[in-house]
Amino acid sequence: MSEPEVPRHVFHYTQPSGLMGIAESRSFRATEASGLNDRDELIYGWTILPELVRRQGYADLASELEAARDDGERRDVFVTCASELADDAGQWDRYANGGRGYSLSINTYFKWCIRVNRAHPGPRSDFFNFWKVKPWNRVLYTEDDILGELSSWIPRTAAKYEEDEVRAKSAGSADDHHEYLFDQRMNLLASADDLIHRIKREGFSGEREFRLIAVTNDLDAIKYRESRYGLVRYVDIVNSAKSSIDDRILFDSEHPRELQVGAPPISGVRIGPAFDPEGDKTLANYLARNDIRAKVNTSAVSLR
Repeated sequence: MSEPEVPRHVFHYTQPSGLMGIAESRSFRATEASGLNDRDELIYGWTILPELVRRQGYADLASELEAARDDGERRDVFVTCASELADDAGQWDRYANGGRGYSLSINTYFKWCIRVNRAHPGPRSDFFNFWKVKPWNRVLYTEDDILGELSSWIPRTAAKYEEDEVRAKSAGSADDHHEYLFDQRMNLLASADDLIHRIKREGFSGEREFRLIAVTNDLDAIKYRESRYGLVRYVDIVNSAKSSIDDRILFDSEHPRELQVGAPPISGVRIGPAFDPEGDKTLANYLARNDIRAKVNTSAVSLR
C-alpha cells in the first residue's frame, strides 16, 4: 500500500489571541496529548492499537503495549492539530470561536524543532534528555487506515522488540537485565507514539485532520497553561535552518539574539466568516510587522 502524499499546506484554525501568540512568539504551541479537547482520543488509540496488533498475530507485542498502557508508562507527547480543509464551517465553529478567528495556511515542508529555554546549555544537561518532532501526517480514522500503517510498522517494530529481548536475556547481571527490559519498553513506546496519537474515531473523519507530534522529556522545554482540564503542559514548535540539533533549539537567555528562529512558515491567513472582511489591510500590516509574508483573504462560508 503506497503512503498517501502529505499536502504542501495544512490549515490551522485559531482565535485572534492564538494568531497573535504564533506571530509574536514565532512558534506554534503543541499541547500534551492528555490535554486534547477530547480525551477519548488518547484512550481510543491506546485501546485499538494493541487489539489490531494482536489480530495480526503479534500477541507478545500487543501484550507489552497493554502493559505499558496499564502501568501508565506513557511518553511525554505533544500535539499540534491542523486540517486539510482551508475553509470549513465545522472547523470555524469548533476551533475558531464560532468564526471569529483565522485559518492559517502552514507550509508542511519546513524543518520543525522544539524550543528549549536553557540559560547554560551543555552536554551534561542534555545527557538524559530527548527531543523528536515528527512531520505533519494524516490522522487515522478507520481500521483500514490503521492496518495500512501497521503493514510496515509491525515488522519493523517486532524486529527491534525481539532484538531488545535477546539483549535482555543475555545480560550479565540482574540489574542489566532489568535495565534492558526497561529500554525494550521505551523503544516500543517510541515506535508507537506516532500511531497512537494519530488514531481518532471514524465519526470525526470529516475534519480531515493532520497532526504534528513532538516528544520530549526536557523540563526546560515544557511549559504550562490553563485549560478546561486545569493546568496542562505544552512545548513551543519553531522552524530554524541554523540552530537545530536533533530537533531541538537551545536558547541562551543571556544572549537571546543568538537564537535563530525563522518566522512561522505561514503562506496565507483567511479571515473568519464572523469577522468584517474590511480588516484585511490591518491584518496584512500586522503580519508584515512580524515578518510573516502571507496572503490575506476572506472566508466564503456562511455560518448560521
